[in-house]
Amino acid sequence: MKIKIDKLAITMMEEMRLYAQDVREALDREGAKIAKQGAAKLRETSPKRSGRYSKGWTLKTERMSGRPTKYIIHNKDRPWLAHLLEHGHAKRGGGRVQGQPHITPVEKEVVDAYLAAVEEAIRQ
Repeated sequence: MKIKIDKLAITMMEEMRLYAQDVREALDREGAKIAKQGAAKLRETSPKRSGRYSKGWTLKTERMSGRPTKYIIHNKDRPWLAHLLEHGHAKRGGGRVQGQPHITPVEKEVVDAYLAAVEEAIRQ
């Protein structure tokens, strides 16, 4: 394919736009998959007393024009328990309840998987 020198900048800008669009689509696709896996993993590994807390993990998406979609994993049923269960808390009569880290390991897995997906999308 031959390009005249006066059209080179326009052609390069168009190719870069197409590349950015392909990367953004790949990140949206992989981000949704990884976020769903993260929410499912949190449902498995969360402390279960009545089961409502562990069943409450869900995914929220925020679409932004021109940018990859944000995927937010949160607990819709009992959001106030997440910090208390993860880090522990004081008891009413004195003493402390030991924390049960269940969010941090899943967060690390999700972040590592997403970074790998970003690197793969950029290489393509």
